[in-house]
Amino acid sequence: MATVSEQIQQVYIGLLGRAADLPGLEYWKQEIEQGALSLEQLRANIVNEQPEYATGLGALSRASVIVELYSRMFNRVPASNEVGYWAEEGGSTVDIDLLVFALVNGADQQDSLVLSMKTAAAEQYTNAAGDNYDPTAATDAVKDVGLSVPGITVAFTDADATGAADEYQGTDNNDFFSATGGIENSDATLDSEDTLADNNLNDEDILSITSATDIIEMASLISGIETINISLSSSIPSTINLDGIVGFGTTINVTNAGDSASDSVLLLNVPGDVKLITGDKINTVSAMIEGKDAVLDLSAATNIQLQNLDENDVTIITSDGAQVSLDGTSGRTDSVTLQSTGTVSIESEETDQVEILKLSGNNGDVLYLLDSEGYLPTEVVFSGSSNITLGLTLDQVTGLSSLDTSSSLATTTIRLLSGGTGDFSNLNVDFIEFASAEGAGTYSLSQRQGILLSSDLGSAITFDTPTDGAADSINISVAASQTGSIDVSDFEVINLSSVSNAVELSALTGSESGSIVNISGSQNVTLASITAQGVNANHLTGNLTITQSELLTSMTGGSGDDTFTIVGGDFALDAGSGTDALLFTDTLDLSANTIDIINVEKMQITADAAASVTLNSSELDNKPIILSGTGEKDTFIINMDESSLNLSSLNVDSDTVSISINGADLTTRELTIVGSGVGDVITGNSSDDTLTPGEGADRVSGLGGDDMIDLAESEAAADIVVLSSVNVQGVDSIDSFNVQNDIIAWQNTDLTAESNVPSGSNLQFAYTDTALISAGGSTFTLGASSSEFSIVELNTTLDDDIELTKSSTGSDLLQALSEDSTPVSGIQVNAADDKVGLISYQNNNAYLWHLEQSGSSDALVMAEDIQLVAVLYDVGQGELSSSNFIVA
Repeated sequence: MATVSEQIQQVYIGLLGRAADLPGLEYWKQEIEQGALSLEQLRANIVNEQPEYATGLGALSRASVIVELYSRMFNRVPASNEVGYWAEEGGSTVDIDLLVFALVNGADQQDSLVLSMKTAAAEQYTNAAGDNYDPTAATDAVKDVGLSVPGITVAFTDADATGAADEYQGTDNNDFFSATGGIENSDATLDSEDTLADNNLNDEDILSITSATDIIEMASLISGIETINISLSSSIPSTINLDGIVGFGTTINVTNAGDSASDSVLLLNVPGDVKLITGDKINTVSAMIEGKDAVLDLSAATNIQLQNLDENDVTIITSDGAQVSLDGTSGRTDSVTLQSTGTVSIESEETDQVEILKLSGNNGDVLYLLDSEGYLPTEVVFSGSSNITLGLTLDQVTGLSSLDTSSSLATTTIRLLSGGTGDFSNLNVDFIEFASAEGAGTYSLSQRQGILLSSDLGSAITFDTPTDGAADSINISVAASQTGSIDVSDFEVINLSSVSNAVELSALTGSESGSIVNISGSQNVTLASITAQGVNANHLTGNLTITQSELLTSMTGGSGDDTFTIVGGDFALDAGSGTDALLFTDTLDLSANTIDIINVEKMQITADAAASVTLNSSELDNKPIILSGTGEKDTFIINMDESSLNLSSLNVDSDTVSISINGADLTTRELTIVGSGVGDVITGNSSDDTLTPGEGADRVSGLGGDDMIDLAESEAAADIVVLSSVNVQGVDSIDSFNVQNDIIAWQNTDLTAESNVPSGSNLQFAYTDTALISAGGSTFTLGASSSEFSIVELNTTLDDDIELTKSSTGSDLLQALSEDSTPVSGIQVNAADDKVGLISYQNNNAYLWHLEQSGSSDALVMAEDIQLVAVLYDVGQGELSSSNFIVA
């Protein structure tokens, strides 16, 4: 049957007398193949819309149109009876513009040949001209094609029963022969006494044979005939004996005529060097092969049996759903080539098996299934440009070798339908597919094979390699999640890809010391457990979910939203692009590990109970990461490992997680810390630190040194500044202290009245305005007893002859309490060994002092026992109150 493109060309040739232009051809071809339009609509478009038709055929009489159509399509003048039939008799009912279809469908063999030659010439011109199409040249391209076709037309006449013989010799032109076939001694005109030969192998001779019975006798010699058409009309299965045909590229077409004809045929003595095509009404074909290099196009049949196959290769073309039975020749290495699309089942007799299978596609992907478990081929050859899959059991793979000669664009696959222990190192194939839940086992691979897991194997599978290289690699494509473990520890490079579906691997075991797992694909991949040195997913566009092992020291994410569950140990992680997350399932301290984390957008503690994760500050410095917890409030503990830390870029879920920053162990550097802005706990070190907690209710401890603490925030919150023990406390400079909300936490060991009071309790607060001492050298007595009060606020205006600063000493304070140039001798407290906090004001600053009586019986605190511990800037006289002080 002509292709859609050829049918379109025939309409153009008949109605317009020329080859189609390429854009028009491609448009109509696409629309017709997709079912949007039809050939009838093409005809209607030309007849009703094209001026070229209106001024051509459309302007002629019916008889003239008939003559012109015969000339354009068949290159001949129609006989008078032909004109009469179409103009005045039975064919006159056909609309004149539909006559083109009627002539195509009713053409005899000679006319069909001329039309096919014209069609081929039109196809050649259209494709060659392309954008340089010229209507005149398109007309010339088809006008005279086929003029030299006529040869002889002969019908065999002597019936077999007469015993006479028909002997014919063809000419150098296109000859047409016809005969009837049948059983022995029948009325058929073709029998074993006949001969038909043609010496010109460059013409187009046709022999047409019709039969209502078996064709048992073929001519003793049929040679040089390019096409043999055999038309059957028997209602029972037919047998055709092709003995006598000499193939040289001959095409043999076997068709069934009529709806009642049988759909089964037995072909005997199929010669070599022929192409035999069975029609679309023939479903069952049995063929006994005698020659070599025959091609049997049985694509319309679903049941195919081939016998007498041997080392002289034969090619069988089948289609989706075909069942092919192969029978070889004893004592020979039999071979067969199969071409198909879809799914084809293959079986072979347990005796006389066909040893070599040559498999290819037929312009489409194909799956070949070896149905009979007893069929054990020895070699498979893959070829062509289509994807080919061969399905078979492990027993059928054992001892099998394969050769892959297919194009680089084609994929070849052996699909394993059972499992156990197998050696696949002799299989030259792109992939070995595990498609059965019983596929688990141990398998030895070569370096050239990939693995496709298309079914959940359910239990452990191990792949190893007979080589002992330093960089053995394995390619694993996963199309189904695996609940069983995969052991690839024999390989140093593991290339893992997800295909068609999101997949989860319960356990992937590589080499503990050297395996690198490369992950690619567009689907999501989950690795619940992995043993390897590194994972690289930078070619994965789906989401990666992975649980780290302590052996996994290197992880690289892809462009998806990846999730990494961290269990500990040293590691480097580049999460890649996308929105990536680190999960911590339990309390974990990573501060002593060597880690490097980049391109992570989220960190979450997912433990059921409250948990903490300890990280070094360098992993969070200046990084826009979302921190969160789960359930009970969790804590991220950040140990300073560098001198500066800025957490202002963090986005912290304060409902589920808190931040604690610890700089105590980094004693050799002055720290600069900017908090996250959601209520951090910040601890400096003994150096002079700069601490800026930011928004939220923060708790800040300078922990010694002269620290700079800035409590500025846009929304007021209750910040707490913790003063360290006076044994280590330097002088803290505190900016933006909000007297309405912020708090100073004092160590209870530094205050006599609070020595046994629990943390968080408000300090006992007293107020005094004792006047300055006018007689230098006298004692300044606090107006409140230090045994009852922890903090005494001195609202006395200090002598302005001395200006207090953060560097002021006890001597400076004693001088400021005197009206003249001689400082007071000391400050009188309640009793010996008393400790008390003192607040003084000057220049809109509040100065916090620690007073400790040294143990003498006079309860007098001398200059050396007075220590400035903090300065609160921009805090006016009397603005502090008891609510601003608690026990640390």
